[in-house]
Amino acid sequence: MVKTDIAIIGLGITAKLTALALASENCKVKIFGNSNSSNYYSNLVTFFSKNSINFLKEVGLEDLANQSIPIKEISCSKLEQYQSEKKFQIHFKEKNSKDDMGRIIINNSLNKSLNDQIKKNKNIFILNDISITHYRYQGHNTKLILSDGAEIITQMLIITDKKSNLIKENFNDNQLKKELNQTSIVMNVKT
Repeated sequence: MVKTDIAIIGLGITAKLTALALASENCKVKIFGNSNSSNYYSNLVTFFSKNSINFLKEVGLEDLANQSIPIKEISCSKLEQYQSEKKFQIHFKEKNSKDDMGRIIINNSLNKSLNDQIKKNKNIFILNDISITHYRYQGHNTKLILSDGAEIITQMLIITDKKSNLIKENFNDNQLKKELNQTSIVMNVKT
């Protein structure tokens, strides 16, 4: 039986950033993921606020943060309305023009940098193509039974993979929900 501080299910950007943050606090982290998902190509980008860029620097991704693309202003409009009126309905601009509103990072570059940083980190271990079939609470710990029959004791289980059956089967009635008083805008950009 193996012990670890944190077990994370998922191998996406959220799982990797979480693992790096926890490992920087000397936590031992095991990540369970599908090796196919880490080789996947995407043309997506992620917007990082100033504070998120600072976080990337704190977990050792300063080069990536420095290579990111600064955003000085954001203008949004329905395409047909813009075509007829030639103006934007929503416009955001940083008050102090020297500052960025945030930065854009290409997800493929972000994933590559995260993978490289994780490989260097002795507190993070990735278990590819091994799934958790069952779990059991044992006092303050959780016992995870893996698809290969191995058992892991962890102090905390974090699930970042929305496809994980563990959420549906076990946690639907026991999820923490918090209103963050924030709005997220998701859009396709035509350039």
